[in-house]
Amino acid sequence: MAIIKPNNNTLSSITALPAAIPTGKVLQVVQATDGTEKSTTNTSFQDTSLSVNITPSSTSNKILIIGSLRIKSETASGGVNADVVGLALFADSSNIFELDTNSRTGIQYYGNNGSGGISRFQLADNLTYLHSPSSTSQIAYSIKIKTRGTHPAVLNPNNCISSITAFEIGA
Repeated sequence: MAIIKPNNNTLSSITALPAAIPTGKVLQVVQATDGTEKSTTNTSFQDTSLSVNITPSSTSNKILIIGSLRIKSETASGGVNADVVGLALFADSSNIFELDTNSRTGIQYYGNNGSGGISRFQLADNLTYLHSPSSTSQIAYSIKIKTRGTHPAVLNPNNCISSITAFEIGA
């Protein structure tokens, strides 16, 4: 078997791809974590303290948002309302993505209410969204919550920690 030497270099001496190969590079990363419980019975989206600010360096760059979120809905009667939590990603004041909590993409937790019934539903949900802001102005990305029913929607129940991370990806 022949040894391949790209551009007459050994593999250990190659430190970057040739300039002709287009690649997306991570230019900056901003992260925020929050462990403050936020509860709402409002049916319109409410602010939480989970947000990050990032300023793209070029209008052609994209922002990759990744969130790791802890949510819960709790019922007075001991029932489970898994669809009660509404989650959305906002860019400044614009709702750019709503996460479907009905999909139950994370970990489910059921607790006993003391009389044999289930008293809460909790899940860890993950959010991934690629945004093309076409701007070089600072953008505030934030997570907002609402209830889709009559029971409270809770972010960071029992002060669990959620996070949001913004990556600027070079065009």
